[in-house]
Amino acid sequence: MVPHGEPGNHRVSPDQFAEFVAPYQLPLQERFGLNCYGCCEPLESRWHIVKKIPACAGVSVSPWADQEKMAGMLAGTMCIPASPRRPRLPFRHMDEDVARSDLRRTLEITRGASWSSS
Repeated sequence: MVPHGEPGNHRVSPDQFAEFVAPYQLPLQERFGLNCYGCCEPLESRWHIVKKIPACAGVSVSPWADQEKMAGMLAGTMCIPASPRRPRLPFRHMDEDVARSDLRRTLEITRGASWSSS
């Protein structure tokens, strides 16, 4: 079993997502003026479905997403919250150089895009 939020915890295919998830989420999302979407799963393979969310103001780019693909798909269209990989966050010991490198990489990839870091 893959722990929540770890790579590999996104085993629902785009077709399964389109059939079993999106049809139940869309009616709820239509009730709101603005929506944001995402959590721990990479969205690049599902973007063709997720982009149909009405009034979507942002999508979360998980640490396991392909940031280059997501930046290309979303550049200039919405706010893109990006999360660093958990081991780079401050726990008992934090490697600041690794954290800075990860942040710089995200900033380089998304130069010119509407991107926020969460």
